[in-house]
Amino acid sequence: MSLKKLFLVTILLSLILVPVKFTKTVAEEPKLTQVGVIGIMPEDYIGSFTLEWANTVEGDFHSEYSFPMQGMKFKNGKLYVSDTAYGRIHILDKELNNLKTFGELGYGNGKLQYPADIDVDDNGNIYVADFFNNYFVKFSPEGEPLLVVGTEGFENGQFMGPSGIAVAKDGTIYVSDQLNKRIQVFDKDGNFVKLITNDELTNPEGMTVDKDGNLWVVDAKNCKVFEFDKDGNLLLSFGEQGGGDNQFVYPFDVVVTDDAVYVVDRGLGSPVNPSIKKFDKTGKFLLKFGEKGERAKVKNGQFLTPAGIAVDNEGNVYTFDAGYFHGPGNPFGYPAVQRLTVFNPDGTFKAKKDYDPHADGRLINPISVSIDKSGNIWVASWANFADYGEVLVFNSEGKFLKKITGISEDKPFAAIGGVLCGKNEVYVASGIENAPIAVFDLQGKFKKILDKCADEITSPYQMKFDRKGRIWVVSRDYMVYAVSKIDG
Repeated sequence: MSLKKLFLVTILLSLILVPVKFTKTVAEEPKLTQVGVIGIMPEDYIGSFTLEWANTVEGDFHSEYSFPMQGMKFKNGKLYVSDTAYGRIHILDKELNNLKTFGELGYGNGKLQYPADIDVDDNGNIYVADFFNNYFVKFSPEGEPLLVVGTEGFENGQFMGPSGIAVAKDGTIYVSDQLNKRIQVFDKDGNFVKLITNDELTNPEGMTVDKDGNLWVVDAKNCKVFEFDKDGNLLLSFGEQGGGDNQFVYPFDVVVTDDAVYVVDRGLGSPVNPSIKKFDKTGKFLLKFGEKGERAKVKNGQFLTPAGIAVDNEGNVYTFDAGYFHGPGNPFGYPAVQRLTVFNPDGTFKAKKDYDPHADGRLINPISVSIDKSGNIWVASWANFADYGEVLVFNSEGKFLKKITGISEDKPFAAIGGVLCGKNEVYVASGIENAPIAVFDLQGKFKKILDKCADEITSPYQMKFDRKGRIWVVSRDYMVYAVSKIDG
């Protein structure tokens, strides 16, 4: 064999025996960067989170005894209220004027998803338990995050739905770890110290520390109020399920003054009995006030679902009504009313402040978005509880421009579906009988109905254009999705 042939054979063998890596250059996926948020209400607006349309068949939500929550605390002449809709904390004066708002909706790094409970220490630092982020955050009086503690899990220092928080004078931090059925204790620096458990403590929620350093906590499932000393020893428990004076239906939060214990009962369940109850510090019933209101009209001093409580130095009682909720095992709710109510010490109505759930620019349940040729953003929003639909229009900067609620005053949108912007027209899956797809001009004026598709598509949901300018429609009849096409 010649040297040349030997060399060629050697190269051939090396190619066979030695693995060769072939690389293909793949373009990096473009990174999405958030540049703005549309639909966040003004800083003085306090909202309540509601789930109006989602799939719970697979048990996606840890829902039982968890909704609604609305942390409240009165400290140093100010009322602190958590906003579970927009991940914010509001500081108000005694006349319910908004003094300051801070917090950012999001996950991680001190952002807030569902600020379930709140407390304030003597230095003005604010502590927030975040149910969905599975951590608690310590904020400075100015609203800067100073400390973030917790991740999702079952170990010490981890949480599954923290739903209550309280801070003692020495800086000890107590957190209701609701779905783990325990209370966790941390030092002032956020280091885990110990657990507090009890056989009857199954769903700990709102909590507070009294002037003696004792911890008070309510259990929503067992309908009890517990008092523990600073070492975690049980001192007192009272309450049971029912509608009587010493009973609760669905208690969430507790506040303790020098001589009294106040408990807010969401009242979801049987009997439906939303109220505030006052006891002495031995658990003896003293007073009940507030009552169930009707969804269409909640009168002064009435509730749909109260979800937080605070008491000022004069004995006035503050509570936040989160709206209509279906039951303790169901997170679905509708913000039929969002209201801060103040009661006199004797339980009579004193004052209120309403936060309109249908205020211009609020997106109750956005389900579709489209952009017109001018860059304006059209959003379809549907409140399925009230079968109420609307299309909201924002400019490219997110400023609210207009709202369209139907094709006429007597034909409002119902189970609204998608919205689709064309060159000079906007198509809306209206939910109106015999008017499945309504057409508007770019100023929001109704033009016509695409009636030729009415027989085929009775419940249009989402719509898209193809390259030929035809509209493809997905129908949601009986939750069976069919695809059709029509000429635009």
